[in-house]
Amino acid sequence: MFNGLVLPVRMIVFKLQTGVLLYSPTQYDDALKMEIESLGPVKFIVVPNKMHHLFLEDYIRNFPDAELLLAPGVKDKIEIEYNRGVVVRNGEGPWGDEVSLMLTEGNSFFSEVVLFHKAMSILVVADLVMNFQPGYFSSQQNADGLLVAATQFFSGSFDVPTCSSEHSIYCTDAKSFESCRSKILSWDFKYLVMCHGDIIDDAKQAQQAFKIATDAVLKRVKDRWGFTNSVMSLVGSKK
Repeated sequence: MFNGLVLPVRMIVFKLQTGVLLYSPTQYDDALKMEIESLGPVKFIVVPNKMHHLFLEDYIRNFPDAELLLAPGVKDKIEIEYNRGVVVRNGEGPWGDEVSLMLTEGNSFFSEVVLFHKAMSILVVADLVMNFQPGYFSSQQNADGLLVAATQFFSGSFDVPTCSSEHSIYCTDAKSFESCRSKILSWDFKYLVMCHGDIIDDAKQAQQAFKIATDAVLKRVKDRWGFTNSVMSLVGSKK
């Protein structure tokens, strides 16, 4: 549960030539550890943004030799010691060229690490795209209608692919965000795997879903600045 909403979440696991990569650690238990270790040694743990750190310390304790790749803002939330960790910057990841890495820009609250597995044509995101079944957030398993309505107001309709409210509210630099968006779209992914919601395994639908979610962010930024400019013009005309 997150802020009163029942929010399904997944961790993405890649078996790379250099070892196992974990993206967005989820709730830890021994059975999960055995399943992960059956793939090989865990070499990398990616925390994609500062909202996805909640279970990280369990992974640090159980995979002490893994290198942590932390989105900006995550480091300050870790309360235990760890051996190896870096704050992610745009560029190549330490695993070589199997997986491309992008750190989103243009958001005053957080940046998100996005991955692209080249050979498998898989795009991996945390909160940049969420894909829930229509009606999910009106079901009885979720919070009251007021909370759902407030979340939908900031994130957009949950009946179509959407971004998280953190992306929608705090994106202030449309040019920087659009530049990252264009780079991600150039990867020509065929599968879209997100931490929240249903995986999209059709190339056309995957790219369309990404465009819908990110277009909504850009529209909100531009509408916000348009409203601000209108208010400033009105205030200026009354002086």
